Amino acid sequence: MIPISTRETIRFARNLFFSARVFPYGMFLITLFPFSAVLIKHDYVDSLWSLLRILPFVLAMAAGFTYNTVCDAKTDPKDKNPISRGELLEGTAKKAVIVYSVAAVVLVEVIYQSWIVLGLFLVYQMLWLAYSGLGIRFKESIFATVVASFVLWTGPPMILLSAFEYYTDTLVLLLSGLFAVYVGHEIKHTVIEHDMDQQFGLKTFAVILGKKRSTMIEYATLLFGYVLILVSLSYSEEANDEYTIVFFSALFAFSLATTVLYGHRIGYGPRKDSIFVTLPYTSTKIFIIAFGLIVLNFSALLIFFVVWLFLLRRYP
Repeated sequence: MIPISTRETIRFARNLFFSARVFPYGMFLITLFPFSAVLIKHDYVDSLWSLLRILPFVLAMAAGFTYNTVCDAKTDPKDKNPISRGELLEGTAKKAVIVYSVAAVVLVEVIYQSWIVLGLFLVYQMLWLAYSGLGIRFKESIFATVVASFVLWTGPPMILLSAFEYYTDTLVLLLSGLFAVYVGHEIKHTVIEHDMDQQFGLKTFAVILGKKRSTMIEYATLLFGYVLILVSLSYSEEANDEYTIVFFSALFAFSLATTVLYGHRIGYGPRKDSIFVTLPYTSTKIFIIAFGLIVLNFSALLIFFVVWLFLLRRYP
């Protein structure tokens, strides 16, 4: 039989972990893969120790998610927030935010040893915290989706490229395209949570602009992002063959058309993630993985297997 004090310690650790990891980090950091593949291809990265470059972003996300748990404790349903349930003290969570943040900055300095990267990372870290609070709370503003797209999806690869000062037309276009796509992704979440946010008086993107207008903006950012991604393919040295471009053009067109038609059918106000709502982002994930593997000269069969394996996990 486990002593009460031990059970309480385990529960405390579990709740602290939950507050720091509401979502799996790999889901977000997958956007590092195609850029890392290009760096590996051109001999900028030649050691498994380079994987340590990911750690500061994991800690930054842990700090951001934990701080979000603190700031949303009053409005979150109890099943989503350990502070709301009384299982984690707000003060303890705030201390964890400080520890995660300081550790992330220290790791950036030790691993990257670059003042430019350190400066960019500090901005990245502050945006993470300002998204939920710090007297700014981008989360309840028209800028929420832009900030979320950066801190969750495209900030890490941008900082990684800055560390090596490696910018090409392909990578800049690809990064811009992914940024636009994931702005759409974050808009979608505000549309899905519109009714709950409105009930609690939260001024999120969809609450400010309305469901239909927000959904139209989501579709526009998706289209713009897809165009940039496909143009980046045409500039790529490794993945610009016509079959690859035609395949992803067809995949993106089908995904977007399906989502738009479904949105029209339900009145542009989805209340949950269904396959028709998430298809564009699943397609983007397929592209991210396939592009990286193509750059690394993986065989078609292996590319198919890896994509299939990743799609067994929850989107995106």
